[in-house]
Amino acid sequence: MKNRKFNWKYIFPIVLIVFVLGIFGLMYGKLVQLTNQLAYLQDSTSIILSDVDGMQSDIEKTLKQETSIIENYEFDIADMDFKKMTYDVNVSVIPKEYTEKTRVSVFFGTRECKLTGTGYVYTGKATLPLDDSFDGNVTFLIANDKKKNTEVLEYYEGLQTGLDKVLSGELDHPPLYKDGELSLKANCSFALDGAEKYEFDEFALVTELDGEEIYRQDLREELLYPEDEDAQEKIDSTEETGEALPDDIMREGSGEVLYKFSYEMPQEEEEQKKDQRIRVFLRAVTTDGYRFEYTVFQGNYLGEEDKLDKGSYDFEPVSVVYDKRDNPLKLDIPDNNEEQEVQ
Repeated sequence: MKNRKFNWKYIFPIVLIVFVLGIFGLMYGKLVQLTNQLAYLQDSTSIILSDVDGMQSDIEKTLKQETSIIENYEFDIADMDFKKMTYDVNVSVIPKEYTEKTRVSVFFGTRECKLTGTGYVYTGKATLPLDDSFDGNVTFLIANDKKKNTEVLEYYEGLQTGLDKVLSGELDHPPLYKDGELSLKANCSFALDGAEKYEFDEFALVTELDGEEIYRQDLREELLYPEDEDAQEKIDSTEETGEALPDDIMREGSGEVLYKFSYEMPQEEEEQKKDQRIRVFLRAVTTDGYRFEYTVFQGNYLGEEDKLDKGSYDFEPVSVVYDKRDNPLKLDIPDNNEEQEVQ
């Protein structure tokens, strides 16, 4: 049997390498553990900071309520006059402390609206310009004898009710004309916003020829609450009786409908035919009598040539709202509509 001799010259480096790798593995494991603990600590810190911010916000809100001189207030837009460019707002204020001698006013900028007290409620009406928001510039003044207290309202919505966002839509194809018949078969997207601020008794897609309505498609059924199974029956009954649609089944929303109709153009003598303007638009009318119109297409019919003028096709939207007196106010449209090309 042969005796084997270990060559330490080669064994020692191997042992040293194994030892170093073991130390490195142990340190790596500890480093991973420390990293995980640090991440957990950071998450816990974020949760704590979030809770602290929430508590601070609640405390600030509570302090503001406790230091406020107003128990409650309400602003209600009563009327809009687009010819005078003004609107009327009803004001109601309940002060936290009041006596028979308490006087209450609300300042819109430098415009004072003196309120009349009935019990603990003080009411009045202010007429304000349409083009001034007064946001951050509304002040309550409560005077008891010689003592006067004021409080600035942080946020005042006023007429910034998004009139330009109430109605919008887009038509994907222009009308056609052939053999004396004007027709349209196109998809039209729509969006009605503002049901929380307005009550609508009409919502429709309309086509006019020189200002005369030639076709109307009711869109109210597109905005029914899904859970209201009797909604369509209610719509049918209101159309038969001419009554206003019950506001409890209308909602705001958006969608797309197929708009399809055909209309036979009046058969007149060639020399009597005239050019006419075609307009397709969405229309929403409130129970108060305000009318929103959003034009999705305009184009010309050439009477003498008995055809549509494709060069006049215009898909650029036009948004107009009319007050109770039928005075128009053209609205700026958010720049999010791409110009549509005619194929």
